[in-house]
Amino acid sequence: EGQVLPAHCFSRDFIDLDSSQWYHKYTDYVIERGLMNGMSQEKFAPNGILTRGQLVTMLYRYAKATGQDVTGQADLSQFVDAGKVAGWAEAAVAWALKEEILEGYPGSYLLPRGSATRAQAAVIFCRYGQL
Repeated sequence: EGQVLPAHCFSRDFIDLDSSQWYHKYTDYVIERGLMNGMSQEKFAPNGILTRGQLVTMLYRYAKATGQDVTGQADLSQFVDAGKVAGWAEAAVAWALKEEILEGYPGSYLLPRGSATRAQAAVIFCRYGQL
């Protein structure tokens, strides 16, 4: 997720994606539209854990691709672990905070590299749907 892949990348470019799997048409969709990148040039990691930063980055890219205004940015410096937000996720995390899609944890933590639980993902998607 940290690398930006060329726009021409498709799921067939990743050695760990199998066109016979149930998720194939969905990975094609998100890859072709630039909503998700691979974990490297060769691996997509379809069974990998999704981080909070990755989750809001996908939503940010989707919002941007569908013409939504994603210019609002919260100040990340108010969070103790702001430095742990990956460069590729900074704009997305700042946008998600500004739009109140993402919230910090007690003690002023973002936990951007922490895995998103199913409950957190449900809340984030519902908040996004209310924009």
